[in-house]
Amino acid sequence: MVSELAAVQIFSTSYQKFGRTNLMEKFTQNNPKSRSDRSRATISRRSMGISGVLWKTLGLFAILHFAALAGIFWAVEPALKSGHTYDPIASPWIVGLLGSFVAGGWLAIVAKRTASVLLIVCFAASEGLFLGGFSAYFEVVFPGFAIQTAFATLSAVIAALALFAVPRIRIAGRSAQFIFVALGAYFVFALHNVAVSGLEFLPDHIAWGRGSVTVLSVPLGLIFALHVVASMAYSLVLEFERIEYTPRPLKPSQHEWRAAFKVMATIFSHCIETPRALASRK
Repeated sequence: MVSELAAVQIFSTSYQKFGRTNLMEKFTQNNPKSRSDRSRATISRRSMGISGVLWKTLGLFAILHFAALAGIFWAVEPALKSGHTYDPIASPWIVGLLGSFVAGGWLAIVAKRTASVLLIVCFAASEGLFLGGFSAYFEVVFPGFAIQTAFATLSAVIAALALFAVPRIRIAGRSAQFIFVALGAYFVFALHNVAVSGLEFLPDHIAWGRGSVTVLSVPLGLIFALHVVASMAYSLVLEFERIEYTPRPLKPSQHEWRAAFKVMATIFSHCIETPRALASRK
């Protein structure tokens, strides 16, 4: 009798410790509603992090865009005054390149455990100055290449920021994300060229890369720009994937600023690789 009571007590204790937990786990695993609740919670946590990154990246991209316009006007202003439209200056993209290296190097090496908003903004402004000045200067050296490459880079960023704001795109696979971003980037790239075609004060060879040599009646600058669109789109997809799944040791706001800086650094790396690719093709 005593042994039976002891066995019953042991069984009840083990059930309270393990049985109920196992039953609850099996219930939640087999219950579709609980699985959907967990998936919605996971998506919500990811969305809270990536949404802040997208907004901060959008702000930095706006700064980059205005700085790029300033770099273009700075580069072509002496040429417009002198009347020699094919004589821009190199000062804007050199200043922007040095500023980007200083701000980016400090953030990547010295302040890698913090997020200095001022330095990140300075990096975005310097990057825009470099991109605008570089495009205006090297459009003379490589007609049909530089402006199209700038259009391709900016188009991929615009498409990525717009599409990653959609939750269904964020939870899609990498291949699907790349296809959507690339298609959106090609659409924005076409809009850039259509808009430039209607501006009478710009040379005719800028739109669609018509100033470059042709291959089977297709401008080589346009072919190169289409490659840049695909490469930039894939790099942005990888970067946002890393941002979404990387552990976050910093505070939420610091993590978002740091992630936005990494997106801008991805753009800058493509801007740096472009002169090398153009030089090799030359």
